[in-house]
Amino acid sequence: MDYLIIAALVGEILILSRLDRRIFGTWYTPFNLLAYPYAGVVLCAFLFAPVMDFVRLYVPSVLIWIIGLFVFWVGGFVLGWGVFGLNSTVSQSIAGCLAAPNSETQPRSVAWAIRASWILAPVLLWGLLSTLQKTGGLIQFGSPEYRGSYSHGFHAHIVVLSLAAIILLVGDYRSGQKLQLFTVGMLMVFVFASEVKGAIFQPIIGGLIFRAFRGRFRLSAKWVFTVISCSLVTFVLVYMVAFWVADVNSVTQWDLYSSLSRHYFFYLFAGPLSLSEAIRMHSTDVGGDWYTIFSPFINLYRATLGAGPLVGAGSFVAKGMDIDPQLDRTLGGANVYTFFGTTYLYLGIFGGLLYILIASILCYALLIYVKHSGNEWVLAGYGFIVAQLFFGFFELYFWYLTFIELLVFAFILASISKWPQKRTQVRDSETKVRARRWANGTT
Repeated sequence: MDYLIIAALVGEILILSRLDRRIFGTWYTPFNLLAYPYAGVVLCAFLFAPVMDFVRLYVPSVLIWIIGLFVFWVGGFVLGWGVFGLNSTVSQSIAGCLAAPNSETQPRSVAWAIRASWILAPVLLWGLLSTLQKTGGLIQFGSPEYRGSYSHGFHAHIVVLSLAAIILLVGDYRSGQKLQLFTVGMLMVFVFASEVKGAIFQPIIGGLIFRAFRGRFRLSAKWVFTVISCSLVTFVLVYMVAFWVADVNSVTQWDLYSSLSRHYFFYLFAGPLSLSEAIRMHSTDVGGDWYTIFSPFINLYRATLGAGPLVGAGSFVAKGMDIDPQLDRTLGGANVYTFFGTTYLYLGIFGGLLYILIASILCYALLIYVKHSGNEWVLAGYGFIVAQLFFGFFELYFWYLTFIELLVFAFILASISKWPQKRTQVRDSETKVRARRWANGTT
């Protein structure tokens, strides 16, 4: 029975992803970038989790993803095929822009992003240093208090703006553009300083998606291997920096590297295995109230009007699932339940399906707008959204404010980037009108 469920998941993804490609003219749709990473991770968890002494995957929990993926795909299908009548053979003006050359405004946006990044670098540095000072110095780097403080304040909003800039600069990068590459590296230092693994990986994935939409990147086995290898190295490096700050000699403790490598797979399998344990144990109380899912919108309302305390996103660690028998619950527990698992556990069957349907429609609406406008900043916003879907095998990232804030930045910058072009068009139009009036007056 377990193999039938896994086969049903794989078959569903292969069929629906092909249909998605026919409708939207690209493989990089929200459905595909949500489905394929989860399929890869859950297959690895199914095959290797017991070998690595993690708990065994309770395969019936995969049914939540089979149903969730279908509903998510239906949202895109209704919007793309039913409302806009898109497919790969019609609406070529929309489908074709995904592999088109850079937009006319993109070089100017890239230049602005580089200049703005270096102008704002002192603000980011001030934010990092003030956070360290506030939380007890370098020794507290990576602690929960440090991460919580670093994620608030004016500099934290600049970090979000930096995520959009990184996606644009990575997406536009060409060989030999050293300043552009150096700027990405500088910004990544401050993103890395957040000590949040998802925040580190998402702009890079978003940048690769940007490149794919501009026809500069094609997925291959080599790239998959490279991305996985780099994610492992980055994951270990995040922890080693914190360990090095606490004890300089820790970098020579080779057993630590082995433990961190296993911990990498703990994180990789955490979402599917935590959902698996929650379903196996019939547990539905894994965190706060149901409305926690909507914390970004609630917090915007309350912060703007001073209407009450902010709602913290994320499930409670104390109520997490024990997925690593080698460790006690405080270290071997996980409180992430995947994209669909979190919505199901918090909202139930019908509430979760409604949330998924609305999220799908909004994600696909953004895709259609990107294909219609081709603007580089909107594409950067889309790259970030689908990068968050990419990590849906780990957690639901839409209950954090970052995605709303970044999209607001993206659309504002998209409007600003068009101003010089609009002024030129207005000036040319006025010139033509004057020329016609002069010609009519002399004939």
